[in-house]
Amino acid sequence: QKTTYQELWNYSDKLALYLQLNSKTKSPVGILGDKSSDVIISILACMKAGLTYIPIGRNTPFARIKNMLDQAKSNTIITTESDVLVGYEINSLTKKNLDNIYNDAHLDPKHYLVPTTTDYIQYILFTSGTTGLPKGVLIKKSNVENYIGWLLSTYYPDDSSFTFVNQSSISFDFSVAEIFCPL
Repeated sequence: QKTTYQELWNYSDKLALYLQLNSKTKSPVGILGDKSSDVIISILACMKAGLTYIPIGRNTPFARIKNMLDQAKSNTIITTESDVLVGYEINSLTKKNLDNIYNDAHLDPKHYLVPTTTDYIQYILFTSGTTGLPKGVLIKKSNVENYIGWLLSTYYPDDSSFTFVNQSSISFDFSVAEIFCPL
């Protein structure tokens, strides 16, 4: 699936507005899937809407997904996986919902508000849970900005073109570098 940068930007604007209009609370949004265009768009949309996201890899077992969403008090999940959450009561946006949002002419992205602070929690990364239940680690937007800035200035100081690995699950911490450095 090919997505241009312009489509990435426009679709994430529309989804950000949709999330702001339909989010009763500012609760974190689960994002379940592989690093597809829809997942990247969903992450950007959460950031634009000032909502915390929870990255969840597509092979994550149902019990773990439920535990993470319950711990974070999430009431919305965006998923490219259609049948993973059967029997779990949560507002679920599927691939079909996303396509409808991207093509909704009534969603005017000029009306969403960009968060003014860099200190909001950008995402919650859950530990592996090897010593018990997984625990959520809160990552601030400013931490991500500093990390990406450091990576780029240290390893790509001359702004030359570069190739970046794209292998980590979105639930793994290095995926942040794999997503944001190329953008």
